[in-house]
Amino acid sequence: MTEETKVSEEEFGNDDIFFECPRCGKSMGIAKAGIGMVVSCTECEMPITVPVPENNTEDDTEIALEEINKKRETTHFDANFTLKREKLDFLFDEITAIQHALDRIMSTLEIVSTSENND
Repeated sequence: MTEETKVSEEEFGNDDIFFECPRCGKSMGIAKAGIGMVVSCTECEMPITVPVPENNTEDDTEIALEEINKKRETTHFDANFTLKREKLDFLFDEITAIQHALDRIMSTLEIVSTSENND
C-alpha cells in the first residue's frame, strides 16, 4: 500500500473510526455514528460495512450495536416505504389510464346513442 492511500488521522476528530478497504487497501475515516453503515470505498467503490473499532470499550460496542440495529430498522422501514410508494404510484398511473379509457368509451357510446336517436 502506498502512502497516498493512507488517511491522516489529524484530518478527523478524536471519535472517528479509521478502517481500510479490503479490496484496494484505501484508508478511510468516518464518525463513530457511522458504525454499521455500508459505505462505498472512495477509491474502488466496493461496498464496505463500517466496522466496530477494536479499541472500543464494552459500553461503546453496545452503543454501536444499538445504533446499527436502529439504522437497520430505519433502512428496512425506508425500503418498505419506498417500495409501497412505488407500487401506489404504479397503481395510480394504471387507474388513471383506465379512467381515460372509460371516458373515451363513454364518449363513443354517447356519439353512437345520439346518432341512433337522430336516425
